[in-house]
Amino acid sequence: MCGRYVVSAAPQQLALDFGAVLGRLLIMYLLVTTVSGVLNLIISTIAGGSGTTTTATTDTGPSAGGLIGEALFSAIVSVPTTMFLIIGILMTYAQMRARAVPTTAHDLVNSLGA
Repeated sequence: MCGRYVVSAAPQQLALDFGAVLGRLLIMYLLVTTVSGVLNLIISTIAGGSGTTTTATTDTGPSAGGLIGEALFSAIVSVPTTMFLIIGILMTYAQMRARAVPTTAHDLVNSLGA
């Protein structure tokens, strides 16, 4: 009987928190994408403008140093933004879990057997 109740109550529980979770994830995704995009655009403009080798007849494109610097900066920017996204997802999960099953410090002490 308990198993059926859990399964039958799952759609209602999902419907209660779905909008909040979807909204938080969307905001986090948009923040990360915007910050990464703006910083990468700035760096590619700087690297592309200063690293291009031009002769009188041909344009050889960006230099190897400019491309390496751009790739390195992209990697450096992606680490904190990915960490922000992971922490945000974890915090969203913890908050939604606390709504579904509130846990107190007393519950945690009892679960440790102290």
